[in-house]
Amino acid sequence: MSHELRNPLNSISSQNIENKALYEKISSILESETLDDSHIENLKQITVKLKKGREVQYASTKLMNSLIQDLLDYAQIQAGKFRRNLKKFNLESTIKEVISIQ
Repeated sequence: MSHELRNPLNSISSQNIENKALYEKISSILESETLDDSHIENLKQITVKLKKGREVQYASTKLMNSLIQDLLDYAQIQAGKFRRNLKKFNLESTIKEVISIQ
């Protein structure tokens, strides 16, 4: 079980480290005296990377939340207090989230 929880947490942590480096790069670009076309192109590329990173973090956070909910459900089963709670979900978006984490 620790492996299942550690993977999404590591994904979130590593993405935070990468985001910090990207934000520092943005700061250095914005502090330059003039913004030419190459600076603007760099900013666009960084924005794309940050967006993708945010999506990975979101999917990883949802996965961790789901795993924790499963643990809590298991504890309720053990205590004899489990109640089924069915929810609709979008299979396509769920598959995309899993792929983005991997």
